[in-house]
Amino acid sequence: MLFNFGTVYITVGNTQLTFNDVYQPSVVQQDIFNRMGKHAQQRDERQTMLERERVAQWFKVFQEEAEQGLTSSSNQSEPTHPIKAK
Repeated sequence: MLFNFGTVYITVGNTQLTFNDVYQPSVVQQDIFNRMGKHAQQRDERQTMLERERVAQWFKVFQEEAEQGLTSSSNQSEPTHPIKAK
């Protein structure tokens, strides 16, 4: 405490890493947490981007299918002599 040295413990999965005699251990711990938070944020942003691309692709395919449906229904020929009700 007097010289601001200590031990930093990091647990990764089932493995615990120990760093002895670290200067300003609370600063090191805060730096580790900041980096973990940044990594999680970047991962979430990548997931969001991938989901947006997936939805955009879905809408593109939907639009193409809808246009094909309209084109095929407009290409159907109408009877040349429609029956008129009297």
